[in-house]
Amino acid sequence: MLTFSLTQAIFCCTGKYRLLKDTSMTKVTIKTARELGQIIRDTRKSQNLTLERVSGMSHLGMRFLSELERGKETAELGKALRVIQKLGLEIVLQPRGTRKYSIEGKQDE
Repeated sequence: MLTFSLTQAIFCCTGKYRLLKDTSMTKVTIKTARELGQIIRDTRKSQNLTLERVSGMSHLGMRFLSELERGKETAELGKALRVIQKLGLEIVLQPRGTRKYSIEGKQDE
């Protein structure tokens, strides 16, 4: 389980993640490469960045970025982490069953 701390709020609606205008901090649990890719794509688009621009920022190919955003399961971890960092995201790992957060960033009971 990966938990992302995002600079923009994300929520899950019918299995899809969307970025909101709210700039409050929130956490999202990621369980698949496809979910990770969708968050990366949504974040990139919310920042009005093209694949070409992120490619230049991260020194990675557009093909890799496209595959990462589509949820390629074999995407190289180090490269994915570089993209995540360049987009202003971070990964927080924690044991399952520990603190879960709602969209408001408050701990759920």
